[in-house]
Amino acid sequence: MADITKLTDGERAIVDEYHRLYYPFFRDTTWLGVIARKCPFDLFVYQELIFELRPDLIIECGTADGGSAVFLASICELVGHGEVVTIDVRARDSPKCPRVSYWQGDTLSPDVLTRFESLVQERESVMVILDDDHTRDHVLEELRTYQRFVTPGNYLVVEDTNINNHPVFPEFGPGPMEAVGTFLRETSEFSVDRSREKFFLSFNPNGFLRKKGTNRCLPTRTESGFPNPERAEKLASQGQQIKSLEAQLQHERATLHSVLNSKGWRWLNRVRDARAWAQRLVPW
Repeated sequence: MADITKLTDGERAIVDEYHRLYYPFFRDTTWLGVIARKCPFDLFVYQELIFELRPDLIIECGTADGGSAVFLASICELVGHGEVVTIDVRARDSPKCPRVSYWQGDTLSPDVLTRFESLVQERESVMVILDDDHTRDHVLEELRTYQRFVTPGNYLVVEDTNINNHPVFPEFGPGPMEAVGTFLRETSEFSVDRSREKFFLSFNPNGFLRKKGTNRCLPTRTESGFPNPERAEKLASQGQQIKSLEAQLQHERATLHSVLNSKGWRWLNRVRDARAWAQRLVPW
């Protein structure tokens, strides 16, 4: 696997230069026609995380156009598990999508946090993504607040740690990267997982924070998403058997209908009725 920590200074400079070249155009990325303000490499990593961890719930702070929430929910739909709750301070005309709930509100308001407290109680696997206000103080407060919702072995992802000259948008000022640095000095529960920057270019350098502990029992590569060949063949065979039985039942119904409406059946019923009447008159 590619290891970003082993890049030489020259290689790192090439990656950073491409990063700066690409960055002005990231808003052109769409998923199913919806703008997804993400680096495509990071979206691919989210797909891997969802497959590996099978989160029951993904909390996304910051909805924007809704494309990232739709993407996350699409992967959940493919693996047949999980839902997304995305929250934004502004009202949005968000795209309808299965497995996505849209909330409006301040991510740090007591009412919103109370709702999340209730929502995560029955969930064994929870992931959190921070992607709203990128100022250092706000992100740091979200890190301190939302860390409790992340389950052991899962991730607290801080988006856009690349701004404030890491290596883009140098004029932004202290932001997510600086918040992450302060947060990690305050806690030993999380560590940076740089293996999630496997494509070298990521908008979230040092932003994939894994919580210590072990995630619940994980699926194998053949238990999630599309069925393995043996199971697919068995399901196909069972489907053919069901279709054959349905055709046989339909034929039997047609035969029964034909018999019940035949002249012979009507004459037989008349004979039965006459015999029953005769037995009532002469009971011997």
